[in-house]
Amino acid sequence: MRILHFSDPHVQLRDWRTRSLRALGPLRALATAELWRSRGARYDRAEERLHDLAALSLEHDHAICTGDLTQLGTREEMQLARAALGALASDRERFTTLAGNHDRIPLALKPVHYFEELFPEQTVDGGGSDLGEFAPVRVRLLGPHGGAALVIVDSAIAMSWPILSRGEITRPALEALSRALAHPEVRARCALVVTHHSPMRAHGRLDWPVHYLQNTTNFLRVARAGGAQAVLAGHVHEQFDLPETPERPRVLCAGSATDAKRPTAYSLEILGRRLSNVQPIDLRARFHA
Repeated sequence: MRILHFSDPHVQLRDWRTRSLRALGPLRALATAELWRSRGARYDRAEERLHDLAALSLEHDHAICTGDLTQLGTREEMQLARAALGALASDRERFTTLAGNHDRIPLALKPVHYFEELFPEQTVDGGGSDLGEFAPVRVRLLGPHGGAALVIVDSAIAMSWPILSRGEITRPALEALSRALAHPEVRARCALVVTHHSPMRAHGRLDWPVHYLQNTTNFLRVARAGGAQAVLAGHVHEQFDLPETPERPRVLCAGSATDAKRPTAYSLEILGRRLSNVQPIDLRARFHA
């Protein structure tokens, strides 16, 4: 079994440079500061590159996007992201994703639910879990025994503020993760924990306070004790592969797949309930082909 893991496509409004800040609302207007600094130019082709990633997924059995589908968390951006993914977006047998902090920027100081509305296949209520008893955690079983089991844990806070982009693994999510990893159908496969916020940065460093994942130590401990082969994450726009230790499973951060500076992804191979091979992909050649 081959799995494509990518993250943080950050599809953005096509006319964000001329869009009225008043129309965006105060929080999204604040978030455009990052776009004007340099991020906006780096993601001008995010839609096109996300479409290319959907094509690349055809060379794999399943594709996983670990969040931040959008740049400013608008409904329009979420629609553009879904359109760029094409048929892959509605194929829950071949595609798994979850919301990132950029997808949860509130509107009028109230939570938004654009991800749940436009990606219903990725929610528990929309049939996005093969083992429904572990809400708020989702479980997807890929292939027969000996394949993979994805245990999807939402780390994006319901109202994620621009700049203050930390995540959290809640106590109910930790308890559900522990129970899900102990399920016989999960234990019969290669268990991969999927979340948005990387629990650490490259070289095993913890992230800086306004950007980090709360409850990291307990999260990694539960994943390791439950036999997870790896944690797949994004959020940190750098690609790295940290080996397992007695305290944590392997951690794979995919970087950002559509960043013009260094677009990256991973190709994972599952063999006999094990993560047998991890191949980093430099997407620059793919996008320029």
